[in-house]
Amino acid sequence: MQIGKTKEDVFEVLADAIHKYKKNKRRFPIIDKIADELVQYEVNTRYIREIFDNPEEELPKQDQRLVCLFMESFSQLSGIKGIDPTIYYTPDEIKSCRLYSGAIEREEVLTLPYTFQNATQLTHNTYLVQISCKEITQLSDGQVLHYNLETQREPRHVKRIEGIRKIPRVYYQNIAEMTELLLEDKLVPSTLVFNAAVGTSDEGTELNYNPRERTLTVNKGTILDNLDGYHRQKAAMRALTVNPDLEFVFPLIIGNYTVSEARHYVGQLGKATPISESRVQELIAEKHSAEIIRQLELDSDLKNRISRTEENIHNTSYLVYYSTLADAIDNNFSPKSKLEATKISKNLVEFFNYLIGSFPEEFIINVNETRERSYINRDFMFAGYVKLAKRMFDENIELDNIEKIIKSIDFNKNTSPFKEGTLYKKAPKRVIEHTEDYFAELDLRKIIEEME
Repeated sequence: MQIGKTKEDVFEVLADAIHKYKKNKRRFPIIDKIADELVQYEVNTRYIREIFDNPEEELPKQDQRLVCLFMESFSQLSGIKGIDPTIYYTPDEIKSCRLYSGAIEREEVLTLPYTFQNATQLTHNTYLVQISCKEITQLSDGQVLHYNLETQREPRHVKRIEGIRKIPRVYYQNIAEMTELLLEDKLVPSTLVFNAAVGTSDEGTELNYNPRERTLTVNKGTILDNLDGYHRQKAAMRALTVNPDLEFVFPLIIGNYTVSEARHYVGQLGKATPISESRVQELIAEKHSAEIIRQLELDSDLKNRISRTEENIHNTSYLVYYSTLADAIDNNFSPKSKLEATKISKNLVEFFNYLIGSFPEEFIINVNETRERSYINRDFMFAGYVKLAKRMFDENIELDNIEKIIKSIDFNKNTSPFKEGTLYKKAPKRVIEHTEDYFAELDLRKIIEEME
């Protein structure tokens, strides 16, 4: 270390810098960017995520060469002053960091051999399987899935302390948009292409195909290079951090190519006919309600309580279906721009924090027991709550009155004015409309006055 500096100093200033960066609600895409910069050192992306989530606990656990490399990239990408590694590490120590390789830790986390089910042989060295977002993340975290700069198209060249470095060319806006579509279950499945690089297996052959069982095994030691789908890989990993139960599946072609064959394949992809940016925007245009719900999932007490499937949420901790919430937001707020959506997000986050925080027994602690006797935490009721939120904002009613308003409503299943909605699936449209009408007709100021 430099004179007067210690490892503890590094941990402290780096942790402070991370918290400073996260104060602005920023996390992505800098994690992906750091991972891309450190790809040549085979750094496990999981470590970067863990450092960002809990720097005080995680930094002392990591190899100090990795901490130095992380510090350098974070300093360059964030622009935060005071975390340049040259302040703390000597030139020889920084040089030593360049020798770090995450592959050394592979034996602890390696997931190979790995067997894919329902595999189909396309050619003598090409196979078709399916892969989930969880599998993509596990293979990446296990240092099995790689980005090979020798076979990819147009890497970026960046200047760093040791000189010019090649890193992946990544379009983070594309990753962000695909992440949103994955979380909304709206991303159209498209085929990924991995290459089980020839000559990397510890067992002679990289792939073993069993036509009788229709299984494809990736043998131990094999390096899987992502030939096509790096942005989708990053989006899948990012989406999984938001929704660990994400079940989206991609078609996947696994080839067994040499470097020259892999380059030829990528070259063929580069000749695909491009689509104009305007047409792309037209094709993938999405409702602004998606961004609002994303903020609710990130910042409100609805986190992990919004179901993205239409499967029965009875006996689960989910409170509302994504579609119910999205339709209610569109019907009541009709956001026309991202700026407007941001303002609505802030208001709804605050509203639902007041609502759920005022009734933790019904919304958090005893969700399913409450459902048996009350409508208060049923899916269709959230259409009414969004209507209530809109009215409170429009009529300048303070949110601390939510508890009074909700307590004035009869949610009891035997005496409630609400129409019956089945407990085992999403309520029909007529029930949702009836609920919205009920909240639209409430005399809010009279209720508040009477409940004083």
